[in-house]
Amino acid sequence: MDFYPKIYLLLLLLLLSANTYSSDQLNNNYYGNLTKDQKQLLMLNEQHHLYKAIKNAKTGKMHRLAYAKADYHYILARWPNHPKALIGMTRVLLKLKAKPEIDLMYQNAIELFPMVPETYVLYGIYLYKEGEYNKAESNFLKATQLRKDYAEGYYNLALSYLAQGKKELAVKNAHKAYDLGFPLPGLRNKLQKLNLW
Repeated sequence: MDFYPKIYLLLLLLLLSANTYSSDQLNNNYYGNLTKDQKQLLMLNEQHHLYKAIKNAKTGKMHRLAYAKADYHYILARWPNHPKALIGMTRVLLKLKAKPEIDLMYQNAIELFPMVPETYVLYGIYLYKEGEYNKAESNFLKATQLRKDYAEGYYNLALSYLAQGKKELAVKNAHKAYDLGFPLPGLRNKLQKLNLW
């Protein structure tokens, strides 16, 4: 008979803890000008959920991946464009064979914060790795339109052009990336092998 009151108490505690965040604490822009309270919330969310998610995801075990997904989801419900959470959740969802959720996750982050170029690049990198070069190109292009001095955006845009055989555009954007100080030589090496650099 003691079992049912304990269950009800547990459910009540879960409901109360679910409502401890006000609506203004949800959907925070990770890249925005954060208040002191938001910075504290971000730090607490990362300490209690992000690092636990990373640890669980590393094991690769199915039940631990489910825990990782839950913790990443917690972060992304509050910080939809959190870069480490987006990258981590992408890896987990790929392992769980839940690819449609990945597109929804990035589209949600972009819809909420359409002026953040970093999210377009992260989504583009995922699409590029999946061989969806045209969609990746669109995201990288949007990122470079939002920030004209975004070296990483130009670098990845050049890679997506190169993958599609658009050599002139690849070279042009590669030069922009390196002129802006992009440090990784991989793209330049590829272009040199093709006698395009």
